[in-house]
Amino acid sequence: MSGRSKEELLAILSGHDVGVPSVKLSAEELKAKFSKIDHFSGVYQFVSNDFLSSVEYNGVFPLPSASHAILLAKYGITYIEVLMEHADAPVAAAKELEAAQELPEWKEKRRLLLERILRDKFRRNQEIRAQLCDTGDRQIEWANSQDSYLGTVRGHGQNHMGRILMQIRQDVKDGLEMEAWLYFNHHMEREASKRPRIILHEQKEGEASKEYDLLQIADKRAGEGGERERRAFFLLGKLKECDVQPLHPSVSRRHACIFVSAKGVQIFDMASSAGTFKNGERLKASFYPVPIMSGDEIRLGASTRKYIVEIDMSSVLTHLQNKKRTAMREQKDIQRAVNNPLEEISHKAKQQRTV
Repeated sequence: MSGRSKEELLAILSGHDVGVPSVKLSAEELKAKFSKIDHFSGVYQFVSNDFLSSVEYNGVFPLPSASHAILLAKYGITYIEVLMEHADAPVAAAKELEAAQELPEWKEKRRLLLERILRDKFRRNQEIRAQLCDTGDRQIEWANSQDSYLGTVRGHGQNHMGRILMQIRQDVKDGLEMEAWLYFNHHMEREASKRPRIILHEQKEGEASKEYDLLQIADKRAGEGGERERRAFFLLGKLKECDVQPLHPSVSRRHACIFVSAKGVQIFDMASSAGTFKNGERLKASFYPVPIMSGDEIRLGASTRKYIVEIDMSSVLTHLQNKKRTAMREQKDIQRAVNNPLEEISHKAKQQRTV
């Protein structure tokens, strides 16, 4: 037995010298202090940006780690050879680039760029995504000696990196992580009215053709699940949650995903074991979207079943035409108000009387 009192032991745990007057920490503060993850090493090495795990940034893939992606975002594509020379040593890559000039937009956009990089890191690696989720609700804080914006220095700072990691963790728990990745990293279209109708025509020799209208399937799923709006992406795989459910043994549970972005309709493989094929060619990387167009042929795994893509833009064009007409009408009203204020006042008064 040490003979120390409970108060002395609490003082030691609080980081204070015994006998020195100090502010006592509450039970909640003690819990936060000793459950906080602030050193990204050992069992928490996976949280570190230096942890070797493939990342895509601005079309460059694979980058060996989040640190390599951050250096690329910070200094530009000019230094890609330096990064690849130190593929297994992100610290050495950073040291070699110490004298390089930062890109003008880095400082202003670094939080957004970091979030994109970290979201991509955890989306591509299911194992570390599960490990992040297993940290529960513990505070994550990047304790370092220099950067008090992305982390903390001697306990003080904005800790944006820790906040991003905790938000990704929450998104994983809520089932929203992939959707957030699609919005942040691949600019998935947010407005339903701007998403075209996508139809997959299933064909297999000796069988009648089958049609999958993905928007109709999504609407039906949203209605049955009591959701406010349909999901913005479409899944192909064996699970019940998938919009198209091929039963071939080589098809994975979540095999591929189709979504609409600013670049048009795109598809990516979801780390399936047997691959996704576009026009006979296997997609080269998982979670790396490629464009698809009307007439393209999609095949999953070793299945001989083909899906011919049809993209119907008519509803989007109607929406854009309506927006254009509305804008022209508003412009006309503004011009009338500028040219003849009295006439505009009379026009508004007439509208109010008819309401």
